[in-house]
Amino acid sequence: MIRALCLVLGLLGTPALAQGGGPDAPPLQAAVAQWLAGDEAEALPALARLAQGGDDAARLLLALIDMTAAYQGDWLGGLDRTARIALMRRPGGLSGQSWLDIATGPVAQAWRDLLDTSAGPGVVLAFAALGEDRAAVFAARTLHRRQNRDLAQAMAAPDVPAYLRRFAGVGDMPPPDDGQWAVIDTACATHCPGEAEACRKAVSMALHGDIAMAGSPAAQIIAPGDWAASAKGQAALLRLIATSGWRGDGPACLQTALAGL
Repeated sequence: MIRALCLVLGLLGTPALAQGGGPDAPPLQAAVAQWLAGDEAEALPALARLAQGGDDAARLLLALIDMTAAYQGDWLGGLDRTARIALMRRPGGLSGQSWLDIATGPVAQAWRDLLDTSAGPGVVLAFAALGEDRAAVFAARTLHRRQNRDLAQAMAAPDVPAYLRRFAGVGDMPPPDDGQWAVIDTACATHCPGEAEACRKAVSMALHGDIAMAGSPAAQIIAPGDWAASAKGQAALLRLIATSGWRGDGPACLQTALAGL
């Protein structure tokens, strides 16, 4: 444990000041590019340094990685609890505290609103208006599990995006040319080039039709196209399928890809 903690502390080094920071700042973009390429050992300490220096985009992304198992790779999974907390969270309490608590901006605020159990459908619509499709579906799923009484009526409004309509009990799957399919189409082209349509259907079933769940964790930081084309985006999709309860009703090539996790 001590050895792993010393390794993480050594990688963290001095906090990077967030002067001129933000989603388009070169230091953040470099760290994000490393993470998308699957290089957690370089990317996560870099993001942590930026978060410590005050970069709100780094704080938001680290918090989302910390709370989403599908975004966590083998390197992060190999750290012991103490080292992981030191890397992914800010100091405070026995288990550290999420960077989400102090990240600023409308997306971070919407996430904090969702974590409040009194949240209503407004948080779903807030994510959708911000272009955060994946977060909007996650929020709708969360409110559905909480048996929110206002969700169905709110999602039935005519101006609600099509991908959220199923939560009103009146929606169908988004059309095939919807940009939300990009991650799935890339994965199916990679792993099942001869059975892409069967693969597509199987993944959609595994995600219960909520294909936006495969999208970028934070579209303001990672453009959907960059996420779809990345090693991390593809690995996250496979991990999402593996933890969805999918029973393997689909092409063997997809099962082979999942076995490689």
